Amino acid sequence: MSALTDALGMEIPVFQAPMAGGADTPELVAEVCRAGGMGFLGCAYSTPTQILSMARAVRSRTSRPYGVNLFAPAAFTVDDEVLAGARSSLAHHYATFGLEPPAVLSEPLVFEAQFEAVLATGAAAFSFTLGMISEDCIRSGQRAGMVVLGTATTVDEARALERAGVDAVIAQGSEAGGHRGSFLRDPASCLVDTSSLVQGIREALTIPVVASGGIMDGRGI
Repeated sequence: MSALTDALGMEIPVFQAPMAGGADTPELVAEVCRAGGMGFLGCAYSTPTQILSMARAVRSRTSRPYGVNLFAPAAFTVDDEVLAGARSSLAHHYATFGLEPPAVLSEPLVFEAQFEAVLATGAAAFSFTLGMISEDCIRSGQRAGMVVLGTATTVDEARALERAGVDAVIAQGSEAGGHRGSFLRDPASCLVDTSSLVQGIREALTIPVVASGGIMDGRGI
């Protein structure tokens, strides 16, 4: 792990999880970086223009290295009828609190365009989840000076990521909240606890492993 933290200029081996949709802000990312960890912008739901704007906001607050995260391309397969049904089902909750339902994106999210914006941010790290990206993308990120990390929920997924050329693997254990990053099997069949998953991946791989899931306090860290 020291090789990874050294490469990223981290003083403490703690990564702030990227949380697309507004849960992480440029201010939060910058504060984590200033504290010696690695702050990450979750940009999966952001347009290229928004990605560049958030990156500038981080850089205006700190000169320390930070990271950017995207969903893999396959994650953007959306059924319009399913989306409309979900919006309809949630409408009364928004009405209860006097909120406007979220608007449908006027600009479609295209991974290739998002990734080009990420390459232009000057970020020190790029991570992806919910699938695999091409080896060309991985190499492009590395040529741009980024450490590239992929997300795995099983040892087999971690092996696939290592073969593709990533610099490190994020081991997402079953305790992790939010999206499940599984991409080789159904997520429900990939619920390995974080401790066991990290141990299994470390034994199978030669690249660094980052634990993700169920880390709630100093003891967990």
